[in-house]
Amino acid sequence: MIRLRQVYESIVSNKLRSSVLIALVCLSVHGITVFNDYNLDDNLVTQNHRLTSKGVKAIPKIYRS
Repeated sequence: MIRLRQVYESIVSNKLRSSVLIALVCLSVHGITVFNDYNLDDNLVTQNHRLTSKGVKAIPKIYRS
């Protein structure tokens, strides 16, 4: 019974370490994008687009199209 508990704790510990490692890698790779401004096509996609310029009420149509 003690051996089974040690195996379980080892698995949980390894999963936690793996999860933390993956999170750190993702943050280090993509974290710099937080400080980016709009891109060149953002104005076209978010402001001058026939669906997205309608706001929240266009969400169902955006998902259908």
